[in-house]
Amino acid sequence: MKKLISKFFPEYAWIPTLICVALNMIAFYGTRLFNSGLYHYSMGTSADAAIPFVPGFIVIYVLSYIQWGLGFFIIGRESREFCYRFLSAEIISKLICLVIFMAIPTVMVRPEVSGTDIFSRLTAFIYAADTPDNLFPSVHCLESAFFAAAAVASKKTPAVFKWINALFSVSVFASVLFVKQHVIMDVIGGVALAFIGLLLAKLFRAERMFNVFRRRNKSNDPREDK
Repeated sequence: MKKLISKFFPEYAWIPTLICVALNMIAFYGTRLFNSGLYHYSMGTSADAAIPFVPGFIVIYVLSYIQWGLGFFIIGRESREFCYRFLSAEIISKLICLVIFMAIPTVMVRPEVSGTDIFSRLTAFIYAADTPDNLFPSVHCLESAFFAAAAVASKKTPAVFKWINALFSVSVFASVLFVKQHVIMDVIGGVALAFIGLLLAKLFRAERMFNVFRRRNKSNDPREDK
């Protein structure tokens, strides 16, 4: 089974990917255990109030989770060096995100979902499952921007998919606004943080944090760069 999985997703990417997923959960959900009693700020503006509520965009909002899964797949399969470089940037972004969630807790007022169509019902389900806090920066936008950047940088990813991925990320940015999950400042913060993470990872050569896995568990996968 291990060899079968390694054919599709190299072993060197397993632990770094799991670390990223775990850190995402800690940053988004774990911080709520500590900041729930703090004052929460609203970053909404008159421009946000003018954006209509369009439940149909919830489809794009939900499909973004598939984009993220494909993003980890693309990063892991590209090469060991590529994987470590991008996932170290992802970790840096999430650590900054965690600090912001603790330092500047945010909240917003959502509209009442009165429709009975499938999009309205799905939106109501998302609202019930996800409380409107820890909004700035938008993790949704951070991840979509990050994985779009990874797809563009990947040499193994077809050009057409790079364009589709980039355009889909833009639609995700719009979706979080139209389904009233975030405000404009959240979107700007999320996209900016994705590229700040990439910049800091490159500046400090953060991929070295994974060298311990290189020494302890070298892969024999011929696809990875040596």
